[in-house]
Amino acid sequence: MAWEVDDIAEPPPGTYDGIIVLGGFSTYNEKFDRINFSCSSDRLMQALQLQKKNVAPFILVSGGSGSLTFPEHREGTRVRTYLKKLGLPDSILLIENDSKNTYENAVFSAKILNARKTNGKYLLITSGYHMRRSMGCFTKAGLNCVPYSVDLHGGESRYSLDYFLAPDPGVLSDWNLLFHEWIGCVTYKMIGYL
Repeated sequence: MAWEVDDIAEPPPGTYDGIIVLGGFSTYNEKFDRINFSCSSDRLMQALQLQKKNVAPFILVSGGSGSLTFPEHREGTRVRTYLKKLGLPDSILLIENDSKNTYENAVFSAKILNARKTNGKYLLITSGYHMRRSMGCFTKAGLNCVPYSVDLHGGESRYSLDYFLAPDPGVLSDWNLLFHEWIGCVTYKMIGYL
């Protein structure tokens, strides 16, 4: 999809002072007391791979609860618990779990990073369709971020016979994402978040 911010090549080791991963890639299953990952979990998987390759010394996962009915289910907390079970040390994991939206992701992440006095260059990881609004918020919050788009829905156009005979029904879902982002960008601009 043309709205997505293009992805960049994998950076070399030591390029960034930290990796910021935006939440919105998991839900909590109360019945089984476990985290469920969505298709946007590519955000976390890519960040873990980059950190393992020493692109940055730590990952900050930013995500609280956007739920009105279950505000106690904070994504950052769930992700920390999950990653600790996998053996990820606390030394490379920061959690921001108070945010309810992208604007708060930026503001609360900036507070955490500024308190650490890292004031450096960060790799911001989120879905390609969500990157424009995210970069606007993080730039306004005063953080120097480079976009690293994942969970991409677009790609090279396919002009083959099989594509025209059996088009991808997932395109309808992509339009839903796109309208959500457009409305989000307009709303954020109107209230001064961007």
